[in-house]
Amino acid sequence: MKAKTTVVMLVALSLLVVGCIGGDDGGDDVTKEEFIEAAAEVLVDDALPLLRAQIDELRELDLPADDADELEQLWDDLDAETDRLEAALEDDPETALVEDTFVDENAFAEEYGMQKCGGE
Repeated sequence: MKAKTTVVMLVALSLLVVGCIGGDDGGDDVTKEEFIEAAAEVLVDDALPLLRAQIDELRELDLPADDADELEQLWDDLDAETDRLEAALEDDPETALVEDTFVDENAFAEEYGMQKCGGE
């Protein structure tokens, strides 16, 4: 059960990393570009280290013998996608924040039977 909960949290975090950047409701004269740059910095400084820590926790879990290779590949893919996202955030934050991220990894997790955040 811990593995399922941890992976669900990882999938939820991946959605938060890309789609749910909160803050105040405006009022300051901040340009879109300034906001995107600040949001990217928050993601790189706060969210991505948390995501990396969760991937490390997943690697420490005991895996079903029949699925170990596939799950270890998923952890590797999550690492690679996190690296790609970090580089994209540093190179072109505006594009990075609108690109689909963790699509294949989320699809595998769902197909494997891991629930989405709030799923049944």
